This record gives sequence, structure tokens and C-alpha cells, in this order.
Amino acid sequence: MRVYIGTISYTIYLVHMSALYVVWGLHLNRLIATAAALAITLAFASASWFLLEKRLTRGPIAVQLPDIAVPASAGLAS
Repeated sequence: MRVYIGTISYTIYLVHMSALYVVWGLHLNRLIATAAALAITLAFASASWFLLEKRLTRGPIAVQLPDIAVPASAGLAS
């Protein structure tokens, strides 16, 4: 489970405040609002991973960066 949370952690970071603002606007009990925001955040992050990110990073259309040759002396200062 820890690896999966790590996989979707950036999306969780991006989405969690938006989910909290939406749920807070409903004026629910604090515990219920927190649970609902957590559920929304995890659902959105999971859906984003499976429907978008996984396909872009591991699918047949994954972007492969070219190998760039860097001379050994490129990092040395004179």
C-alpha cells in the first residue's frame, strides 16, 4: 500500500485542497467533511493514475528521451 500511495502522492498533493474546499462548502460535520475530502482525493488520484499517467509513462506511447553524450570535461572548471 505504501508504494501505491507513493505513486499517486503528487496528485494527492495537487488535489487535496480543492477537495477540501468543495466539501467545506457543503457545511458538513468536520469529521464527515474530512472523510469525504479524503475519499474524493484518493478516488481522483487513483483515477488519474490509471486513466492518464500510467498510459503516458508505461504505455506504447511513452516518451523516450534521447541519450545525450556529454564530454567528460564538461563539468570541470579551468
